[in-house]
Amino acid sequence: MMGFKLPEEYYIEKQRVHELKYIDLNGEKLHVSDLEDRSVTIEVRDQMLMNSYAKDDFPPKLTDEALIDEVEHYKTFCTRQKYNPCLTYDESMINVLVPEMVSRLKMLTQENKRYQEINKGLLDKVLEFQQKEE
Repeated sequence: MMGFKLPEEYYIEKQRVHELKYIDLNGEKLHVSDLEDRSVTIEVRDQMLMNSYAKDDFPPKLTDEALIDEVEHYKTFCTRQKYNPCLTYDESMINVLVPEMVSRLKMLTQENKRYQEINKGLLDKVLEFQQKEE
């Protein structure tokens, strides 16, 4: 039984594109795959230079706050809605759905921060109580 095999040129091109996915961070050359997911903050992102190949794989590397910032920055370069209501899927994505998703992500991010602060405060009190008991 024979299986389908892609031409060798496909694999060569795939490797060539993979090798182009580099980021310059303060003069240091990093491959985008070297970064941990959700590890790049807005401050670190602002110090990076990268090509379009790296940008395609970059969003998972951003923290929630940095992702929100990136989406809002990209949206400023999108075409504005010409008609109300939106007439195309692209207009709906850009002008209706993405802003709603960003708004919800902002809200969830803020709630998550508050939750973490509360948990840290409770943990500190428990540890303090345990130390007093000893």
